[in-house]
Amino acid sequence: MKVLIADDTNTDRLLLKLYLSKLGHHSIEASNGMEAIEQYVLHENDIDLILMDAQMPQLNGFEAVKRIRQIEQERVLEWVPVIFLSASAEMEDMEKSISVGGDDYLIKPIQQKVLLAKTLTMQRIADIRRRLIALDAKLSEQTAIDS
Repeated sequence: MKVLIADDTNTDRLLLKLYLSKLGHHSIEASNGMEAIEQYVLHENDIDLILMDAQMPQLNGFEAVKRIRQIEQERVLEWVPVIFLSASAEMEDMEKSISVGGDDYLIKPIQQKVLLAKTLTMQRIADIRRRLIALDAKLSEQTAIDS
């Protein structure tokens, strides 16, 4: 998988990159929300997962994900799962992450085994979604032929 890591803390980005590389994944890095959007647009067809820090300078993760979801809709791009990362255990932050388009929420510090489980889960969900889209297209095609 190719994973976009957006976090303003260099140490956190490095650690996540290390964890992901041990799992055989490739990483793209961004140090704030604006860079995350830029990297997403630059690699829009290659990114399989986004790890987004909630609180960053220039543009926070919540707003960045909101914009990324808008870009997905406008350009009719494939859905990319987003896992928010935050030191906050506040329920409001968790709810906000889901309401802006996030798919999961992890509290820092991130443990390697938890990250492994979450990345595998998101990969499975993305694979199932692709298969459903392909089956839907096949079914639509068959229905058109039968009509």
